[in-house]
Amino acid sequence: MAFFRESGEAYNRARTLTDLAETRLDGEEFAQALPLVDEAIAALTPEKAEYHLAYLRVLRERCVAVRPE
Repeated sequence: MAFFRESGEAYNRARTLTDLAETRLDGEEFAQALPLVDEAIAALTPEKAEYHLAYLRVLRERCVAVRPE
């Protein structure tokens, strides 16, 4: 992640963030996954990576759909 941040590689940084978010979601750590997803979305929006952005929106919905009991 540090390499991609320093090198300015938005797409690879977003891919790494997506992988980290998926790991958090697998562990049902929805609150921890949400900022990762949001950062990935912010990185990819200027890149116009529509396919990956659509996938990230699905992940984001999973994060916010969970309501604490």
